[in-house]
Amino acid sequence: MPPLPWMAGPAAGDSPGEVLVMGSTLQLKSFLRMPGFLRAAMAIRRQSLGADGCVGVALNTSLPRRTFFTLSAWRDRETLDAFVGSEPHRSFMRRYHPAMADSTFVFWNVQPDQLPPSWPQVRERLKAAS
Repeated sequence: MPPLPWMAGPAAGDSPGEVLVMGSTLQLKSFLRMPGFLRAAMAIRRQSLGADGCVGVALNTSLPRRTFFTLSAWRDRETLDAFVGSEPHRSFMRRYHPAMADSTFVFWNVQPDQLPPSWPQVRERLKAAS
């Protein structure tokens, strides 16, 4: 599956200062969970694109490694935390948590004109954090 490109969220252009960027690696234990997790990832992507405080999102995969990479930017930590605790994100993560082999999350701040970071930049940060 090709990467889903960066798409601006409703808060794009709202922040004159730094925004919070989050990158994640989500690896599944089994290929059997891939179709359902992919559907959930797409639903969460759609949800984030309508979420208050979302500056932008992108999604990438390594299907042979059962791995999903997410990239998102948020106005601040509060709006990211509100999104994580909202539905359907909360239920999907609860449902798929037992199916996860490994997860890594990284956070950093950038100026809005530095968005989006490249996938190599995101993967380097994730590698350093794991």
